[in-house]
Amino acid sequence: MFAVVQELGDRADGWIAAWGIAFDDHAEVIGVDGGVRLSVGTPERALAGFGRCPHLTARVVWGNADARTPVDPVAS
Repeated sequence: MFAVVQELGDRADGWIAAWGIAFDDHAEVIGVDGGVRLSVGTPERALAGFGRCPHLTARVVWGNADARTPVDPVAS
């Protein structure tokens, strides 16, 4: 899981613009207001739609990988 964070200027102000989940072959992204929904090849490909305004940049911020649940728990 990851967030797309937008920042104004030199990190003067920032906010979460979208949330997403990365799979092996693509990523799904949805804007916090629900108005944007993207299916892209990689999370970084979604950044183009969130950093178009002057003085506005976008970056991917990953969630805590240590907190995730294993996909294939070992059976005893």
